[in-house]
Amino acid sequence: MSVRALPPTEEPGVIVGLNDRRRKSLGKGTWLNLSGSGASVSKRFGPLTVNSRGRISLRLPGGLNWRGRWR
Repeated sequence: MSVRALPPTEEPGVIVGLNDRRRKSLGKGTWLNLSGSGASVSKRFGPLTVNSRGRISLRLPGGLNWRGRWR
């Protein structure tokens, strides 16, 4: 299934959401992520990144990425 974003003129009454995130480095491979919904910490282990909210992402060869949850 593909999703296509349409300009507001094609979908009257639709408000485009904005995403405001800030990321501060806490050292090598560790970040503090600040967003409107709260704060989390991310840690990178080579191609694997885990964050304190239970998200996990894996960078695969060829530009492929996998994201999921670990809890």
